[in-house]
Amino acid sequence: MPSDQLIFLKSDICIASDCQTNSFIFSLQQKNVLKEKYLAEVEDLIILQELAKPPGEWLALKQAEKSMSESIELVKEINAMSDQDQKIQETIDLAADALKTMQEKLSILESKILLLEEKILKCQVNKESEKMNILLSASLKERDLLKSRLARLQDRVQNLQAITAENEEKEVTAKNLLTKLEEQLEAKSEYSGLRLQVKSDTSLELEFKTDSFLQLNEKMSDLDITSEELKLIATLNFSKQGKLVDVQLNQSIDAKDIISKSVARNNLVRLVLDLSKLWRTQTTLVSEIALLRKRHAIDWIPEKNILLLIVKERKNCVCTLKVPSTYPHSGQIVLENVMGHTSGLTAEDVPPPSDTSLISWLQHLDTFFGQSQEKLDQ
Repeated sequence: MPSDQLIFLKSDICIASDCQTNSFIFSLQQKNVLKEKYLAEVEDLIILQELAKPPGEWLALKQAEKSMSESIELVKEINAMSDQDQKIQETIDLAADALKTMQEKLSILESKILLLEEKILKCQVNKESEKMNILLSASLKERDLLKSRLARLQDRVQNLQAITAENEEKEVTAKNLLTKLEEQLEAKSEYSGLRLQVKSDTSLELEFKTDSFLQLNEKMSDLDITSEELKLIATLNFSKQGKLVDVQLNQSIDAKDIISKSVARNNLVRLVLDLSKLWRTQTTLVSEIALLRKRHAIDWIPEKNILLLIVKERKNCVCTLKVPSTYPHSGQIVLENVMGHTSGLTAEDVPPPSDTSLISWLQHLDTFFGQSQEKLDQ
């Protein structure tokens, strides 16, 4: 039961018991006083009534005896009533004793209520204190956890700062080294005619220059060809494990055997050396083919070393030239076949030019079949 309800109950019991006790005792005392007064007045009234009568009307002996008898009966009744009053008084005394006992018990109950209130108050205080202790304990644990995390983060920050400083120092060193290497690579590229460029994680691009080759050939240096047209660019593709898997060239040169062997052996050095050597031997031919594409209608088939020429003066005349793989260093160009409107002329009917270069051959064929066409027209 809540403490406030206990307090109200205690006060109600005290008020009720006090009021009942005082009222009951007062009524009994008043009743006894009235009873005594009544008996005395009745007795006096009877005597006065008799004395007030004339002597002749005074009661005779028998009447007096009768009156006395009635008075005795009345006294008996009064005594009986007194006995009842006595019993009532005893009952009142018992009730008073019971009330006193109840008051004592009430006092004990009040003491118990006070003790209970104190215990309730202590429990409430302890409960609030326990809640506060739980909250405080949780707050302390959270604080310790945050401190631990903060300490770890500070350690990480310090480690990262140290690593960052070390990496920055390494980056500066690496940049300086890279600059030196790039300068050395540029110098070596200019010297070797080879330039390397990284395209992706699995792709490299090798550029073989031809400027030095063209400068060595006086005839080729006068051609209307730019150095950009005579670059050999090899795109090297690698697997994620770093193995060479494919090589693609921008020029039409027969390098299938070189590429297949290098890929099979995963030999990058051999590939570069063989391609560089092949390009040195093919530079003149490639440059002539590039020039001839601008001047004539040709089709170059590098796998067979065959060049097809459509004669200018005769659109339906096609000449087939066989170019040796060692051209221009050795070997001779051969006119293998003449097809179309040739006016009955065959390859054997066409004499070779005085200059056996590929350019001279195509100029000679255009001139030869042009003159033949003029003779037929005349």
